Amino acid sequence: MTSYGNYDSQATKLLQEQLGTNGPFTTQLLAGGLSGARVVRVNTSEKAYVVRFWNQQWIDYFPQDLDCQLIASKAGYGPKVFFYDRNQAITVMEYHFPETLPEKKIKLQALADLLNKIHSGPALPNGIDRSIYLDLLIEETQERGFYDSDAIRKIKDTVFSITRPNAFCTPCHRDLHHGNLIYSESSFYSIDYTWGAMDDPFTDLANVSIFNCDTEQDDELLLQLYFGRAPSSLEMARLSLMKLPIKIFYGLEFLGVGAASLIKEQIKPQITSKNYMNFGRHEGPITTPVDFLNYAGALLQEVIDYSLSPQYAKDLEEVSSSKSIKVLPSRFDFNNSALKFPNQNYTQHSSK
Repeated sequence: MTSYGNYDSQATKLLQEQLGTNGPFTTQLLAGGLSGARVVRVNTSEKAYVVRFWNQQWIDYFPQDLDCQLIASKAGYGPKVFFYDRNQAITVMEYHFPETLPEKKIKLQALADLLNKIHSGPALPNGIDRSIYLDLLIEETQERGFYDSDAIRKIKDTVFSITRPNAFCTPCHRDLHHGNLIYSESSFYSIDYTWGAMDDPFTDLANVSIFNCDTEQDDELLLQLYFGRAPSSLEMARLSLMKLPIKIFYGLEFLGVGAASLIKEQIKPQITSKNYMNFGRHEGPITTPVDFLNYAGALLQEVIDYSLSPQYAKDLEEVSSSKSIKVLPSRFDFNNSALKFPNQNYTQHSSK
């Protein structure tokens, strides 16, 4: 059995001592994403498990992630959690073998089903304020001269100021790229809940859109599958606006990862529209620092380009002029005041 710095032996020991699971065991080191977590798949004759050892550098984020993951486990849209240790920042979950993604309409239907499960499920703990976090990221990256930080900040502030006053608040994942989704048994399961929180559901819809929708027709189909009806022009405008802070978020995060290439090798990004859409795919190649730099360039440029288009002004006008919008499926209780978007109830974190 291959050794992964003793994480494999720790993983099998946990299964033996905490779950009463007997060997023989085989193990495999899985990708831990940008968090740097150590993730070990442990196979037995009856079941496969995932043992995740949280990166201690980001230990402050573990309680939020764990609390949200436990809720997802019980609600059925996340893998089942068998064991966790808050002090050691360890979780043991069921392993779902990732299957080949289906054709686009079936995939979007499965994603819409997942979002409906999350958004109509149990409340999640209040999480990190995305607007405040983006301010921190802008402060950390603006001196590199990679992008127009004043323009990006203005776009971010404008979109949040227009969308938040009339938004509803539901449980949200807020980091739904391919690496945090597992397609198994014709359904999607979501993992990695560092960004889980109560938020505008269009945050998740926009997140799914930027990694899965190539065209405006794809966006319209996503909303139609989510709502169970044709989306209104207001809902389309809201989706378009919410994609901007999501793109800023990933653009600045990816810039941070690719910054070493920017500084050491003086590499300029190769900007190709939507080059980031395959990020995190389980069957895809390893993403290099140069890839991250190219993704960042494309994402931030798309934000700037859209903000200069006539459609951006139209979207802002349509959303800002709406006094009360019921943009959620009919099963939500709009008389429930708890659904109203909280203006000041966030946990503030420094950026990673």
